Amino acid sequence: MLEYFCKAGRESLDYTVDFYRFLVGREAITAASAIITAPVVTDPDATLTITRVGYTKNQVAVWVTGGENGVQYTITITIDTDKGRRKEQSFLLQTSGVGSAVTIVDVSDTTAAVRYSR
Repeated sequence: MLEYFCKAGRESLDYTVDFYRFLVGREAITAASAIITAPVVTDPDATLTITRVGYTKNQVAVWVTGGENGVQYTITITIDTDKGRRKEQSFLLQTSGVGSAVTIVDVSDTTAAVRYSR
């Protein structure tokens, strides 16, 4: 069963997933990414957007903003470890209200930051 969260479209929140049970011994996360899967949305200005992904040796945090009213999204996190293993973990996110429009995306090696307006 997937974890289920709710957020308002105007909120920018982070969600942390703990991979501790998957990791063996002193294994650590070396890379993390996240994607959003959603049904067809009717308001392109209310897109749910990942604004940042960060990780520690055993946890990944995904920051999101926006989202269309009443839409349920699936966010899937993929990690790679120092032992050459890869794991995916998903959670569901339901949004309500209208979100913000993304204006600028800045990307670095381990994070992406988004500035938005509305």
